[in-house]
Amino acid sequence: MTQAKPISLDKQAIVKFFPFNTLSDTHLNEVFRKIHAFEYAENTVLFKRGEQQQQRFYLLSGKVNKIDKNYVIRPFSAQDKENVDTLDDQDPYQYTVIVIEKSIIFYVEQNYLDLVLTWSQESSFLENTLTWKQEGGYQVAVIDEVVGSNDDDDWMSVLLQSHLFEQIPPMHIQELFISFERIEVKEKDIILTEGAKGDYFYVISQGVAGVYRTKGEQFEHLADLSPGAFFGEDALIADTARNASVLMRSDGLLMRLSKEKFKHLLETPILHYISIDEAKLLIADKMQKTLLIDIRLPQEFKNKNLKGSINVPLLVLRKTLTSLNSDTYYLISPLGNKRCEVAAYIMKQAGFNASIVKV
Repeated sequence: MTQAKPISLDKQAIVKFFPFNTLSDTHLNEVFRKIHAFEYAENTVLFKRGEQQQQRFYLLSGKVNKIDKNYVIRPFSAQDKENVDTLDDQDPYQYTVIVIEKSIIFYVEQNYLDLVLTWSQESSFLENTLTWKQEGGYQVAVIDEVVGSNDDDDWMSVLLQSHLFEQIPPMHIQELFISFERIEVKEKDIILTEGAKGDYFYVISQGVAGVYRTKGEQFEHLADLSPGAFFGEDALIADTARNASVLMRSDGLLMRLSKEKFKHLLETPILHYISIDEAKLLIADKMQKTLLIDIRLPQEFKNKNLKGSINVPLLVLRKTLTSLNSDTYYLISPLGNKRCEVAAYIMKQAGFNASIVKV
């Protein structure tokens, strides 16, 4: 990328653009720290058609030319009504973009933005799931897996009754329980900190833990977790920050599994991948009920999607589980990157047959 003059940027300058306009203040603050803004001179080539999309570029002021595969040139100004999204959301880029007058442009790394979107939507998952629990629940099996059992002596049985463990090879289950590390905890001990890096998967053996989220300058108590409940897996799967804090509300005993062990024993056996060609054959097979779903945000889906896919955003997937059919094979579009893995894990945990399509 051509050298340009770095400039300071106000956070409000980015909030009109997608997907920043979908983020909470917490997540917006996180992504703003990773924004790079520059003043580009005339005739600067931002990126070329066919290059891998490593950054998402946004035009704050000025004007560029977008040149497509047929060498058709489209002038694009910061004042255009369409200027609410990245200059090119395709991977690889479908345009060559050249600055044609002095312009202010900012960009963010694509992989990092995808992680923030995963974190943001997982936070919504947590809030919605616990809210539904408090309102009486929408699916008993899922609620049981979230809040656990009241029997302090039977955490292992509760864990094994979840749909998640039905799909794990017996040898893995044996190794799993051998690999668990016992941690004695005291009341008020902080187990997870919102925003911190994920490092362990936890199961409550004894005691009660509370789930908390920051709300402005306050901490909001969302729910309590009892023996048999497990938590902490979402950040490990998506490689994102923790989406909530967990604080012990009593003395207790936790079983924890390292990130490496979790991925080997729990994530790898659960997540299944198929090729795009295999997906096409399954969709064409009238004997197999198959549905291709795209778990990205609606605007991302509108901009680009695989033919025949339907949009079920990650942030509402849990609420949608009750409307899904147990005899349907769900294929998850690969366009969501890391979010696909979280979605597949959630669906498998709920007992559905789901695979991720790999391009």
